[in-house]
Amino acid sequence: KLTLVRLLKQQGEVVAVTGDGTNDAPALKESDVGLAMGIAGTEVAKEAADIVILDDNFSSIVKSVLWGRAVFTNIRKFLMFQLTVNFVALVISFFGAVIGGQEPLNVLQLLWVNMIMDTMGALALATEDPTPELLLMKPYGRNESLINVTMWKHILVQGCYQLFVLFFILYAVPNMISRYNLTSKSDYFLNNCDDRLVNHHGYPASNATFICGVLNYCGFPYGDRYSQNSYACPIYNGTLFSPNEIIAVCGYNATVTVVSSCDKYDMVKAAQKNLNSDFTDFHSDEYITPLSLLFNAFILCQVFNEINARRINDEYTIFSGFFSNHIFLTVIFVTIVLQAMIVNVPGLNDKIFKVNRLNWQEWLVSIALGIASIPSVSQLASSPGISEALSVYVARASKRTVTVPCPGGRFPEDPFPDGLCQGGPYAKGAGGKAVDRERIGREEEERQVDPVCHY
Repeated sequence: KLTLVRLLKQQGEVVAVTGDGTNDAPALKESDVGLAMGIAGTEVAKEAADIVILDDNFSSIVKSVLWGRAVFTNIRKFLMFQLTVNFVALVISFFGAVIGGQEPLNVLQLLWVNMIMDTMGALALATEDPTPELLLMKPYGRNESLINVTMWKHILVQGCYQLFVLFFILYAVPNMISRYNLTSKSDYFLNNCDDRLVNHHGYPASNATFICGVLNYCGFPYGDRYSQNSYACPIYNGTLFSPNEIIAVCGYNATVTVVSSCDKYDMVKAAQKNLNSDFTDFHSDEYITPLSLLFNAFILCQVFNEINARRINDEYTIFSGFFSNHIFLTVIFVTIVLQAMIVNVPGLNDKIFKVNRLNWQEWLVSIALGIASIPSVSQLASSPGISEALSVYVARASKRTVTVPCPGGRFPEDPFPDGLCQGGPYAKGAGGKAVDRERIGREEEERQVDPVCHY
């Protein structure tokens, strides 16, 4: 037994050994997984083993394998879900703040996302019971990666889908739907200048009229000072005034070239600074409406992404056992209820999470965007083209040979010299030509020789 274990391990195999006697102890200790009998086994064998079968029933080994695979698969599910949320939240937060100047997700919203990702996600995905289909999976090799190519594919496809939806809401929706329209800075200055300066900053009405005329009609910064109808600009006297803002506002003779400032100019610049600050606050408040839709859509995308994450190997059975998993259903229900409270309960929405209450149409859109991730992502993620492209990339990056689907045509070139079409009806024939595996099998069966396909 010890010799067999050593030889198999030298060939890269993962070796499990069962034993009950003292003479089995060396093989049990040398193996990757040693299983000793709990009733008939000696104490020496039990000490050398990794697992003790308490009832001496070999079917218990199957249960241990099943639970081991379930734990490993559940960890993978959780990682796939968590990496997707992290990827999307990082990209949308960074580019939203850098490009648009607005934080798509504030601190408390990110805290809620983190709670969904860590606590809720772990409860939902890491507590799923094992299913018999886990035993149909091929054994994991010694060097099996925790995150495989298929998982990266799902992370990228789901992440890109969510980013498309969120960037569309962030940048396209405000320009397409009147409810989410944003006021430009020039329009804000034109429509609110007098009111803000007189009623909020205490400027005299005459000064406010002069300041707003300069800011909105003289080209400093808004309006066209070269326009024929320039009398709305209070410093226009029938001819073009100096392009120097200080000289134009202070009214100095054009021959004077060095002017540092004057009371009028200082007053205009101070008022402009106040209006800029007012616009920043106004713009942030105005942006809350589209950002509320973005936040709600993002959370609901994660809810349905949890359902997607229940399968990690391109299966279409994501709803298999869904309604019998009470912990998963409870987590989904609690997440949706809490999200509804965050968005709709006064005081909780506007004071704490800084979101506006959404109407029923916006809720339907958010739910539809979340549900759409299931068919779209499943179809794209199971696409042979995406699978093959990622497999080729990973193989070239890691300098190792992998097998890829090849429905017809020739096999890929290096690094696939001995590749076999994985899960497909084609095998590698002479000259690298992809040929029908079933036909080869029938021909070889008739000749009663070994098949040319290898597994």
